Amino acid sequence: MLGRKAKCTKCGKSFRVPAALPAPGAPPVPAEPVPEAESAEVMMAEAVDPVEAVPPPANLPAAVPVPAVAALPSADPFDFSQPAPAKPAKPARSKDQAPPAPVPAPKPVAAPEPVPAKAAAPPAVSPEAPAPAAKPKPAPEPLSLGDDPPIGAPSPRAAAVAKSAPAEEGAADDPFAFSGPPAKGEKVEKPTKVKRRYTEDAPAKAKSGDEATPRKKDATDGKPDQPAPSKKSKPAPQGTSADGYNPFTDFDSPDEAAGDAPEPGKPARAYRGASKSGGLFKAVLITGVIGVCAAGLAVAATVAYVKNLRKEAEQLRKEAEELAKKNEKKDDEPTYVAPPGAPPGRDRLPDPKAPPEPAPKEPEPKAPVSGPGSGRPALVLPAKLKSFTVGALPPKLAPADKPRVSTELDAALPAVKRVFPPFDPTTADTCVLLQTRPAADGKGERLALDTYGPAGNRVADARIEYDGDGSVAPIADLSASATGVFFLYATAGKLTVWNVVEKKKLAEAVEPYADRPDHARAGLAAAYFAADPGQVVTVSTAGAVLLYDLAARKAVAEFVPPNGVPGKVALGQSVAVADGHGSVALAVAGVLYQVRSAPELPVLRKYDLEGDVSRSFGLAVSGTPGRVLYAFEVDKAGKKEKAVLGVAVEEAAKHVIYRWPDGLGDPKGTFWANGTGAGVATDRGVLWFDDDEGKFLPLVLTQPATTGLYAGDERYFWYLIPHPTVPTRSALRALPLPFNDATEYRKAFPANQPLRATRISATGLEK
Repeated sequence: MLGRKAKCTKCGKSFRVPAALPAPGAPPVPAEPVPEAESAEVMMAEAVDPVEAVPPPANLPAAVPVPAVAALPSADPFDFSQPAPAKPAKPARSKDQAPPAPVPAPKPVAAPEPVPAKAAAPPAVSPEAPAPAAKPKPAPEPLSLGDDPPIGAPSPRAAAVAKSAPAEEGAADDPFAFSGPPAKGEKVEKPTKVKRRYTEDAPAKAKSGDEATPRKKDATDGKPDQPAPSKKSKPAPQGTSADGYNPFTDFDSPDEAAGDAPEPGKPARAYRGASKSGGLFKAVLITGVIGVCAAGLAVAATVAYVKNLRKEAEQLRKEAEELAKKNEKKDDEPTYVAPPGAPPGRDRLPDPKAPPEPAPKEPEPKAPVSGPGSGRPALVLPAKLKSFTVGALPPKLAPADKPRVSTELDAALPAVKRVFPPFDPTTADTCVLLQTRPAADGKGERLALDTYGPAGNRVADARIEYDGDGSVAPIADLSASATGVFFLYATAGKLTVWNVVEKKKLAEAVEPYADRPDHARAGLAAAYFAADPGQVVTVSTAGAVLLYDLAARKAVAEFVPPNGVPGKVALGQSVAVADGHGSVALAVAGVLYQVRSAPELPVLRKYDLEGDVSRSFGLAVSGTPGRVLYAFEVDKAGKKEKAVLGVAVEEAAKHVIYRWPDGLGDPKGTFWANGTGAGVATDRGVLWFDDDEGKFLPLVLTQPATTGLYAGDERYFWYLIPHPTVPTRSALRALPLPFNDATEYRKAFPANQPLRATRISATGLEK
């Protein structure tokens, strides 16, 4: 079996069984050259004619000690106890240098007759005694592992042998390469330089001469080797062909099937991609089908949408026809006849040369509808009525008064409806009523009460928001003291009360006129807290005063002035509350009333102007009792005059009337500040009157750069103007009264000089 070819039953590899190790003391046997390829035949040594043995010399030297066989490289390829010999260095050559010629195989040398080894004899006996001849080993019994003739055991080689050819790279790593290069004339196949990914799973190739597993011929037999594929080339598409060939797993299989072999003399067919084999056409076809389906779905959705629109339009048309039939008047009215001219056609286009139509103006606030006259004669103003004028603002202004309180509101000026000053600016909060969403056709309005702390910061969690009724002047009031802060508002004639600190509703949707139909028909004009926050004072548009208890849900007192007309009394024009909520003032049919907000509603003051006015601009009262400020308009024989009236606090005091200057516009409201300063708001600013010494005199004009909102309390004059840098914010300031230069301002009217005009801004008063 030694030297015979064998094949592994598991992997199919062919190999030769290694020969036996040489006898101890025999010369080393050189290794056979490694074949260039796995398929190359291995040349075995042939027997030569025996030669005559040369007799050893008489005097032999001492025998060389037997080398340690365990330290030498093992000839057994399966012995891994010793490291494999290092690979011989491959000679380097340049690119242009031709590959070295293959080294011819050495000629077989006849092996000499094995010389019997002479054992070393001990020197004491006889050094010349010859050693006994070694018995030759019996020939191994041949095994039937293959069809090749059995090869005998190799005989010992001579010491001088031919040099073997350098082994190819990778031969040292092949444990099955045992023989030398092939003999002359034998065809040697070059190994295919193909990198295998999985050598364990790849099927074994049949070697030449292995008849047990003959290799099938393919189209590449007899053809020159194809160059190795470039690394930059695109990989073949992943997938398996119809015949089960997968180029990514079948590395040892041919690239083409047997039927795809090219004809002789024609180049091999290249790989055809999806675009050449019809795959691209299929992809385009599938994409087109999907696009057509999507377009069909879009058309169907559009048709369904149009049908729904038509159904909705038809339904709306039917509803409009039914509503029109219900609203038809029973009485016949004269038919309107259009003036002669070209009938307006539906398809007529507008004239491009015609001037554009003006934009529709915003609807002006509706005034309360007045009923029939009060029955009293109209007020006649004196012929020699006191009058005054106001000078222009100087070109250069100097600072005069600095504000004591400065707060920046997170709302633009047009959105603010009311400002409720704090009862103590150092410890109390400032409340602002603003519009968060405007009304559309009187519906959808949203109002909110915001709270600002003493430091000027807005308390976001304290906001109270509710639905408004679209009125120009919302009905609302605030009662603030050390015991608590309460907020009252009315919408659609119903009252709601909040505890601002606890953010809790105390009353909701209370109807004060539920059992009084006459007052309900007139409508609610104003609602204020009484001195006791548990009670509310309501005033109708006809002037009827009602004290309503929130806990008992009933009216406890009522005052109805004579000659009242529904629609004549309005909030901010002919009704007001005094500082501290101790009383309310109202003007009805030319008579001024001050009613205490207490049980039985006693009348504190009554001042008759001896005639009714045509319109009221503003009414204010300083305290309980207090000074009265009233701005109004009279109409005598079609001539309208505006006037301002002041009534001192004394019982026997006479009223003082001034003609209103035409250059200031219509008055917009009235208020008191610090008990003696009376302010009349206008489009230009605030015109001040002074009643410090019982003399009601015009004082000065304070005007902002654009516009503002004004209020007053027992100490300060409050004004709200647009923020100087942020359009979405506004600036709230408070100036103390009297002004620093009040003495200088008082000299203008007695001297028949125009009143001084000053500027109020975010930095204070400038003159």
